[in-house]
Amino acid sequence: MFNGKRCAIVTGAARGIGKGISMALAEDGYAVCAVGTRDVCDERVAAYLTELQTLSPESFYVQGDISVGEDREKIMEAAWGRFGAVEVLVNNAGVAPTVRNDILEMTEESYDRVVDINCRGAFFLTQLMARRMAEVETDEMRAIVFITSISAEVSSISRGEYCISKAGLSMAVKLYADRMARHGVNVYEVRP
Repeated sequence: MFNGKRCAIVTGAARGIGKGISMALAEDGYAVCAVGTRDVCDERVAAYLTELQTLSPESFYVQGDISVGEDREKIMEAAWGRFGAVEVLVNNAGVAPTVRNDILEMTEESYDRVVDINCRGAFFLTQLMARRMAEVETDEMRAIVFITSISAEVSSISRGEYCISKAGLSMAVKLYADRMARHGVNVYEVRP
């Protein structure tokens, strides 16, 4: 807790579902470490941050790409350094293929980009968070949330890399739920 507030990290926070999640958490009294790839000076990010800090003045923004190991470390250090502890991680960041191609035309570059961000990045950011959570004994409710997609089960041959990345995340939910249960950390999947 930070000054009596519960703390959360939300990736992909500055727009869309991530913005909705971070605003709802701020309204519920959370201090939010909002993560996105755009610079804080970007007009949209600056407007979002102003709106977020109106609800929760302790909230702040970290520019980072979850597919990059150094950025994942930077995100965790920024949040835990500022708040002292973090009770919630929301893995929302994700991308679609730049070009929707039939799976027979999908490129390795497209596959690597989508899977690195959507699955690998979220998995290893969660690993960092889970290690820290496992070190802290508390009666506070703690949670890790993965925003996956109906595409974890529903086939779309024009964006196979996206479906594969979301199916992988769906399994990551089960794995982390099994592993973190002994530490009192709930792990959830939300499939828009």
